[in-house]
Amino acid sequence: MLTGQLDPAVFRNRSGFDQQPFALAVQTRRVRIVLGGDFISFSDTARAGIAGLYADGSLDTSFDP
Repeated sequence: MLTGQLDPAVFRNRSGFDQQPFALAVQTRRVRIVLGGDFISFSDTARAGIAGLYADGSLDTSFDP
């Protein structure tokens, strides 16, 4: 459930981004978090500076603009 509170456990034990993201937007209709930055991958999956994550921190592979 989205509460607006940061949950540090979401990214624990994940390889995550290869570089730190610096932009964030929340899409409440799709319950997706969109992050932008200088990264080229998330959890060893190629992403060119933009990635969509589900509320649990897993990569939304259908979001690949």
